[in-house]
Order: sequence, then structure tokens, then C-alpha cells
Amino acid sequence: MTPVVDYLIPRPDVESSKIGAIGVSMGGWLVAQTAAFEHRITAALAVYGVYDVHEAYRNAMPSPMCAALDSGDRDLDKMGMWSFNVDSAAQWMDLTKKMKLKGLEDKIQCSIWGMGGRGRDRSILPRTAGKSTI
Repeated sequence: MTPVVDYLIPRPDVESSKIGAIGVSMGGWLVAQTAAFEHRITAALAVYGVYDVHEAYRNAMPSPMCAALDSGDRDLDKMGMWSFNVDSAAQWMDLTKKMKLKGLEDKIQCSIWGMGGRGRDRSILPRTAGKSTI
């Protein structure tokens, strides 16, 4: 996002003090991740924003799929494997273990809203101190 913000700032049709970002699902994770490091973004909206990608994927998988993943089934999720440029579902899931917002909450300086989720669903952005979440 930094190159996008760099592009927007000098434009005469952009108020550089009012740049926001919106992301849905994994894009919500990307928006929150970006907000932790790109402080020229002044507001962010994460619609069904994922807090911990690995946890969200594992929680969404039925038990037989988890068992296949744990056994090293190479054909489990070709789209996830293609997206992450890996050869196996196990490699794909290992990469997602790093994709979490835990520890970055305090680095987010802008207002951030999270929409979606049910009850204690930790795969969705949780309430964080000093941040708005709806």
C-alpha cells in the first residue's frame, strides 16, 4: 500500500490527510496489517477482516479436510497452493501461520473498524484498546 499512498499524496484531487483503506476477508487482514506500518492511512475498514489467517482457515475446515492436511495430502487446496506459490497444502498452511495481527494492534495509529464475525469468533478482528470496532 505504501506505493499507492505515495501516488495519492501529491495529487491535487486527493486530501492527503484523509486517506483510508477498505478490505474484505483476507483483504481486511491486509488493511489492518498495512495500517500497522503505513501511518499516512487515517482510517481503515476491515469487512470480515481476518485476525489470524491460519486459525481462520483451520477453523473453517471440516475434520476430514484437517486430517487430510495433517497427512500431507498434496491435492487438498490447489487454489491456496497456487496463490502462495507452494507445492503442497502443508506448505501453504505453514505460510499462513505467520499471517496474524497479534502483536501489531498497538502499531495501528489510525481509526480502524471491523465489521462482521459472530460472538467470540477470533478469526475476525477483535476489539482492541483505543480502536473502534463495530
